[in-house]
Amino acid sequence: MSNISTGRLSTIVVSVIFFAGSFGMYLWMDMMDGSPKVVSGKIVGYYVMDHSAMAIVLMIAILCAITLILALVWPYVAGNNRSDTRPAALQCPRCGGPVRKDYMACPSCTLPLLQACPGCGERLPASYNACPRCGNVIRNPHSP
Repeated sequence: MSNISTGRLSTIVVSVIFFAGSFGMYLWMDMMDGSPKVVSGKIVGYYVMDHSAMAIVLMIAILCAITLILALVWPYVAGNNRSDTRPAALQCPRCGGPVRKDYMACPSCTLPLLQACPGCGERLPASYNACPRCGNVIRNPHSP
């Protein structure tokens, strides 16, 4: 049940129950329509069902079947575009502390994470030696 949410599971269960009940009622009404009423072994009349009531029961069964099918296939149709999912938390490569992508340095261990290009001001990863935007050399990779 790891990939079925509780709301979706309850929709499926309720849809199955209502579908089975309403379709069973429709079948029973259809079978009883025109069948004889027997009392003490004698036919005293015939069952006559209201066809508009049968149509309503059948419509409920069809709507429950549609709801059931939608509840089953919705994750495959809708995709996984949920807005409530959080992005993975970033961690400092040195201490493992929590950092955000716009942090210039780790607040726990002061490891530089980003640097500003002196030529254009672009924020770059601390490991870059040159700015890819303006081509300015930030530091010489061969100097200590």
